[in-house]
Amino acid sequence: MLPRHLLLSVGLLIVVPFSVDASLVTCSVQLVDGKVQKICRRLSCPVNCSNGVCHMQLQRCICNEGYEFNGESCVPVCEPVCGVSEQCTAPNVCVCEEGYALVDSKCEPYCKTPCQDTQYCAAPNNCACLAGYNNGTNNVCEPICAVCVEHAHCIGPNVCECDEGYSLQDDGKCAPICDAELCANADCVEPYKCNCHAGYALNFDTFKCEPIKEGEEEEEEDDDENTISPLIDIRSGI
Repeated sequence: MLPRHLLLSVGLLIVVPFSVDASLVTCSVQLVDGKVQKICRRLSCPVNCSNGVCHMQLQRCICNEGYEFNGESCVPVCEPVCGVSEQCTAPNVCVCEEGYALVDSKCEPYCKTPCQDTQYCAAPNNCACLAGYNNGTNNVCEPICAVCVEHAHCIGPNVCECDEGYSLQDDGKCAPICDAELCANADCVEPYKCNCHAGYALNFDTFKCEPIKEGEEEEEEDDDENTISPLIDIRSGI
């Protein structure tokens, strides 16, 4: 009788080491170089069986408790399932994915460079404009306003502010600011610039519009000569 470590098949003598259980070996008869040969190989699992053990006969992984086989390897199971931007790293252990940080029990995207006041971190290292803002020049988020009145500018979403030198009136318009005393008998046409009413002329000593004396011949003057120039600080009376 042949020793246990020798197997006889189709007239061929195939040597199988003592240390190998015959149940862990699979053999097939093949024609090699015109000769019938029996080829044997050790059974194994075709995939990585970390977090589990390889069942040789079944040639599959038997996962440890808390893990399940996904077709490639044993992966942890989390119950309930992990939330958005989370990943299950161990049985019932969820952690934030790379590029996300835990904020108020939720995984929120993390931006290494802080976003501007008018921005928020929309994705890892990606800032986006808040609602009511558009990306303007130099990647600065600018507020959106439907329409601002003349001499006003947009300072926030649908919030307008009068330009410098103008003030908001009851009718919602922005009017130029002028000194009431110095611009008496005149129309304020620009910030701190007045045009004298008809029948009035600019007194260059007082910088005020004073009535033209009756019977006094009015000299022809350019419009600018009846205007308190913005170059003159009428607020100080100079």
